Amino acid sequence: MMQKTAMLALLLAGAGQVAAQGTEKLRRPVALAPELQAAVALSADNYAYFSVGGRRETEDFAGRNPALGLDYLNLTAGYEHRWAPQWSWGATLRYASEPATFVRRSAVVPGLLLRHRAALGPVQFGQRLGVEYAIGEAAYNAAPFPTTLVASRTLVRLRLDVEKTIRLGSRPAGFALRPRVSFEPALFLRLQKADLDLDKRTVDFTSLRGEIGVQAGPQLTLTPWVGMMANYSRLLIQTDKNGVPTSNGKLNTTTPVVGLDLRYTFLARPASADWQQLPTQN
Repeated sequence: MMQKTAMLALLLAGAGQVAAQGTEKLRRPVALAPELQAAVALSADNYAYFSVGGRRETEDFAGRNPALGLDYLNLTAGYEHRWAPQWSWGATLRYASEPATFVRRSAVVPGLLLRHRAALGPVQFGQRLGVEYAIGEAAYNAAPFPTTLVASRTLVRLRLDVEKTIRLGSRPAGFALRPRVSFEPALFLRLQKADLDLDKRTVDFTSLRGEIGVQAGPQLTLTPWVGMMANYSRLLIQTDKNGVPTSNGKLNTTTPVVGLDLRYTFLARPASADWQQLPTQN
């Protein structure tokens, strides 16, 4: 009986230690993410766009120095070419600036992307693979996700989305609603770890986004959206006074985001009946 009681106590102690060593979780206040876009449909298969946007925190902090009212600013130019009905490739160039407390960090971030879009029953299924490289100062702010640690200047992003177009009216390029859900994991690509480099998680970020695009004709698109961004990082393992670990050194930080995209498209020629713009989440 005493042996069984001792074994039960050890099991409970072990379970308590495992629970105490769980992943720490931190939830940040809601962030706002407005974005203005200007797109140019050069032809049916060539598309260029320019955007200004970023994030604004809803909590105040000392030394705040926003740019255009934003705490994290992104200026982006992009080009995309469709070489097959379901495939396209593109290039982006982004200027990322973080007017942080007392310090303004910035970087120029070129990128390449490969996109596939195809019908999946009544919906459109999209996949976007992107690679970006931050040039300039420490790449703290270069990732378009809230982050506390940058493990590499190279960021790999894979976005999956499902979208349905609901046309209101008889005009093919007329008023339409475009509900859409996307999920995007991203990771810092580090081919070789130096001795002084900190350990990192396998996936550094995820972004879950739900939106309803309002297509007011072929030129004007308004997209309100809500999302949840998560950053997965490592910390120093904490111990109690007896040296027993109280955490596993992992921290998951989530940030709810409310956004609004507004895009105006300049058409080189009238839109055809089967022409469809890309989502405002380029």
